[in-house]
Amino acid sequence: MSSPDTTSDDLCRIGDLAERTGVSTHTLRAWEKRFGLLRPVRTSGGYRLYSRADAARVAKMQALRDQGVSAARAAATVLREERTTAPEGTTSRGATAEDSHTDLPEVLIESFVQHTLDFDDAGAHAVLDIAMSSFSVEDAIELVFLPILSRIGDGWATGDLTVAHEHFASLLVRARLMAHTLSWASGTGPLAVLACPAGERHDLGLVAFGVILGRAGWQVRCLGADTPWESIAATVEALEPQVVVLAAVTPEPLAPLPEWLPRLSAAGRIVVGGAGASHLDGVEMLSQSPTVGAAQLAAHR
Repeated sequence: MSSPDTTSDDLCRIGDLAERTGVSTHTLRAWEKRFGLLRPVRTSGGYRLYSRADAARVAKMQALRDQGVSAARAAATVLREERTTAPEGTTSRGATAEDSHTDLPEVLIESFVQHTLDFDDAGAHAVLDIAMSSFSVEDAIELVFLPILSRIGDGWATGDLTVAHEHFASLLVRARLMAHTLSWASGTGPLAVLACPAGERHDLGLVAFGVILGRAGWQVRCLGADTPWESIAATVEALEPQVVVLAAVTPEPLAPLPEWLPRLSAAGRIVVGGAGASHLDGVEMLSQSPTVGAAQLAAHR
């Protein structure tokens, strides 16, 4: 079997890259898979070839590791520096910056799913570290966190993942989102009450919505999942928020909404979101994307 032409100074096999950088092939593969640090090209025969830019990233990564920086943080630093120092609109191999930026989320999502399969807490947290270091909070939620939950949910539905896997992943993502809720009470903008009605047990999309709304300066009170309608109505009557946001992934939890509208009238606006939302007189519809929906709401406050 013939080997690919690796005479170019710009491209080499992973063994050659290991020799050049002094980093083992095992570690290089791990950094490529977990962090998206390496961006090989494939030959027509399926060989993966690595560039000088890959070698430069490895050298920077190793230098940070020698200083005691964690692998996750080092990778995030290297990738972030590359985006900020590359010529505008390009990356080290001439692709558009937008193309490079959109490669990383998929790498992170796939890596998180693999760590979930292994119940690898440290590895999964490392992925989330990179997401938070590489993107704004809003972009991390839109590009990584929510797609992770969707991918995990799909895996459960197909039987590739168990309920235990889903709970494992959801708890990790929830912890990261909840870290951004500490400022909900200190906002100076309008007050929003968020809730998933009785029967809706999935509230992470709503929590993500609240995080983004809070970062836009809103005051947020989130009642969470499976909240009885009586409790929602009583809270709205007590707080008189500018907005009450109700969310569900299926129509059934929102079905009783019409009969509760009089009790919810203490809110300035009533909006519904999520895949289970539908049009109803006197109620506003939000985009199914929490980031877009929060931006819509914030723009018309």
